Amino acid sequence: MTTRHRIGLVDMGSNAIRTQIVEVEDGEQHTLESERVPVRLGGDVFATGSLRADTLQRTVEAYVRFREQCDALAVDSIAAIATSATRNADNGDELVERIRNATGIDVRVISGATEAHYLWYAVDAKLDTSQGRLLLADLGGGSTELVEVEAGEIIAAESFACGAVRLLQMLPTGADELTGEDLLDAIEAAFAPIEATMHDSFERPIDHCIAIGGNIEALTELIALDHTLEVELGQLSCSVEQLDIWTARLAALTQSERAARFSLRPDRADSIVPAGVVYSAIARLGGAETLVVPRVSVRDGLRAATLRELTDDPGT
Repeated sequence: MTTRHRIGLVDMGSNAIRTQIVEVEDGEQHTLESERVPVRLGGDVFATGSLRADTLQRTVEAYVRFREQCDALAVDSIAAIATSATRNADNGDELVERIRNATGIDVRVISGATEAHYLWYAVDAKLDTSQGRLLLADLGGGSTELVEVEAGEIIAAESFACGAVRLLQMLPTGADELTGEDLLDAIEAAFAPIEATMHDSFERPIDHCIAIGGNIEALTELIALDHTLEVELGQLSCSVEQLDIWTARLAALTQSERAARFSLRPDRADSIVPAGVVYSAIARLGGAETLVVPRVSVRDGLRAATLRELTDDPGT
């Protein structure tokens, strides 16, 4: 007998809202819709502590459109999570309530620890995590999740208030006009206190550094094109040295120059430099010379967990 589920997924991060509709039929998964809506919640929250009225409205409108997509495709259930910006916003509860009233979607505001576990679910579904010691790093807009895995088991997981958008907000006034070494120095100074805390928790040898996030994907894609490297098995990789070179190359340009020269979206062109600084520092925590980029996200972890619950099949 054929069994079919259609589920809607939402990961509401600090930089964007990522939605997806997935169909599962007899264990086979198919993505029917996938979208990224650049509603930068963190731009409000990390500057003022609250979401502006227009940001609240644009976010609710994005959920209304997604609800319409789900209804048109006869989705059975919707799982929606929100991360750093929503849990830090003074009016985060208001946003969740407005979404529920407008769409009937219950958004679950998750902790950093839960976010880290979703990250591991996503990586574990893509890579073999059963051998050696791995450090998983997901740099979002508002936070960075680090997960240490040894022989396929999580041995440490922690969330740090240090995302790319938050770092930009921490820079001194006028820093958006800085380039080159001046920009890198400002980012490193803002990141230094968080980096010290990371060292206290995660400074030990690792076999591999697994990097997750849109910024590291963009960086490694640029590196791959520069070196005419082949992408294998849907994943990328780069050396820490290559990452440092490209971070410095991008820092030497203004935000508009980065966007124009490398076809970067505005919300990528400004956050990609602080992201490069942070990923490089994380890789060096455990002495890794290379970063593996499996091109997964927290939404993929939510997808894996939700499908397991719906089908009651750990192998789905």
